[in-house]
Amino acid sequence: MIGTSTIMLATMVLGASRRGAGIGRLVVPFVAMFAVLIVGFSAALVLPAESATSPLWFGLPRRAAVILYGVGVLPLFVLPIAYAVTFESLTLSDEDLERVRAVKRARVGA
Repeated sequence: MIGTSTIMLATMVLGASRRGAGIGRLVVPFVAMFAVLIVGFSAALVLPAESATSPLWFGLPRRAAVILYGVGVLPLFVLPIAYAVTFESLTLSDEDLERVRAVKRARVGA
């Protein structure tokens, strides 16, 4: 539960970080997502086993619903909004774009 949540968070951080800049304002949504992942995986472990008469949550057994909706679907709504809000401050600067163009010119010319 902790390992899986940490790996998922680390992947998000690696995808969002830039050299020398860190993740900036994305710390808050990433910490919130880490908490959601921990709670979701913990709930799936703690909830009692289902039986044939157990109630369904949104058409699924409780533990499956927690994993699918809480761990799988909820980040699909939160993270894109977080990236959209921080897009201007965390995207490539003009210097970064020029460095990418220089590398491209060097590779095409070689």
